[in-house]
Amino acid sequence: AVRSGKVQVTRKMVGFARIQFYTLENLGTHPLELPEQQLETVALWFVPPASVIDTIKQRHGLNYHGGLEGIKSVLESTLPLHVMAERQSIRGKVHATERGEDAIFLYDAYPGGLGYADKGYELLDEIMLHTFKLISECDCDDGCPSCVRPAHTLMTGCSQPDKGAALSILDGV
Repeated sequence: AVRSGKVQVTRKMVGFARIQFYTLENLGTHPLELPEQQLETVALWFVPPASVIDTIKQRHGLNYHGGLEGIKSVLESTLPLHVMAERQSIRGKVHATERGEDAIFLYDAYPGGLGYADKGYELLDEIMLHTFKLISECDCDDGCPSCVRPAHTLMTGCSQPDKGAALSILDGV
């Protein structure tokens, strides 16, 4: 299911990582005490069908949440191309809906929104096809910065997006 509407995004910076130039070695993390930031904006969100979720959970070695993270990473790059926006104008998050379903949220990074999520909602079939093509045509085995793995995960040691699960989700949609 795909939906769009007004959302309130709450963000809180809890720390930062020091990264060595050139080698991208993580030199350590440091906590921060900053207040939450609220953003009322417009978003589109995508919840894969239950049949797709069941298929992925039955296949050993595939990480459903990692697949959603991988798709989100690609959508954060491809959506701005389709809606004529700058990369920083659209942000994404994998989060549970009010019904408890994991979803990919893509939202305008400006108060009230600028129409990017609305346009993305209209073009989502085309954007998802582009996303599937980009991931499936990448020669890597497990995901790389050219497909599902954003470069910052290399530096910070964040959880790994799952390329196989991402392709299975997109193939089932």
